[in-house]
Amino acid sequence: MRALLLALGWLGAYFALARYGAYALPVEIARRTTLTEYLAMVQIVSLLVGVSALLSATRHDFKLRSIFFPEIAGTAAPRLPVVGTFLLVAPPVYLLAHSLGLYLAFDTLLLELATRGVRAVQEQTGELGRSAQADSLWTILPFTVLIVPLGEELLFRGGIYGAVQSLINKPMKPGDAAPPSSLEIAGLPPKNSAMKRLVLWCQEGGVAVLGSSLVFGLMHADTPGGMGIVRMVSASCLGVSCGLARMVSGGLLAPIVLHAGYNFLSLATLRGWIVTENFPTKYAIPTLLLPLSAASVAAFLVLLFMKRRALMKRRALS
Repeated sequence: MRALLLALGWLGAYFALARYGAYALPVEIARRTTLTEYLAMVQIVSLLVGVSALLSATRHDFKLRSIFFPEIAGTAAPRLPVVGTFLLVAPPVYLLAHSLGLYLAFDTLLLELATRGVRAVQEQTGELGRSAQADSLWTILPFTVLIVPLGEELLFRGGIYGAVQSLINKPMKPGDAAPPSSLEIAGLPPKNSAMKRLVLWCQEGGVAVLGSSLVFGLMHADTPGGMGIVRMVSASCLGVSCGLARMVSGGLLAPIVLHAGYNFLSLATLRGWIVTENFPTKYAIPTLLLPLSAASVAAFLVLLFMKRRALMKRRALS
């Protein structure tokens, strides 16, 4: 319960700073500060607040290195390099997330285009979208691919994910009887292997993945109209993907890398870096993402095959 309260307090501090923190700035500074710079300050301050609260609450039990580079027991499965693997995952995740968002928002966007015009729909991206296109590259790039992934993943896949998981797997005190497993509580028959796997998946992190992703998606429900639907759906898909990366890797480095790659592709789309004459934009998605995603998936499968082959060789020699 303490972890949940810490996570909710961290989330509340982040929300309050983002919404009302500007009123605490001197007028001259507020006028000269861009939205990107202000949100970067919000991320940094809320990050310092959250980590400080975590350190004070856990005292000497908290090890920052173990969060980013966990030592996962049982190395029978092939271990893939975190940075390379999850950078390869970013293009197909971005493509699928935005395709799903546009599909669900398609009718709303068509109605808005017919009644209000293209300019009105484009304005729904808000000040942050315009800042991503107009701000200096030296400002928007570190904010997009470093500050936001680090701050949001520490909050959502660190604090909130960990709080939900701590409620499911409560630590046992000396002398306590072992609690019944989720399988026993569910009363599943022995032969129902599919349901057993689902219950185990939920117990081992699935509920934390879905819970943190839901909160993450709701925090991005700040844009009206069809573009708001696209933003919320794509953010929820990113949240699920980062949650699964957290669950699979056991640490926060994987979701941070995935989030950074995703944000870089989003920035590249807004700035037109991946739009050419041969690969134009279709349905608001750069067509270059299709071959890029296919190449990423192929490279990931080759990497997985090589790791499995190396593992089999080690087993044969031992």
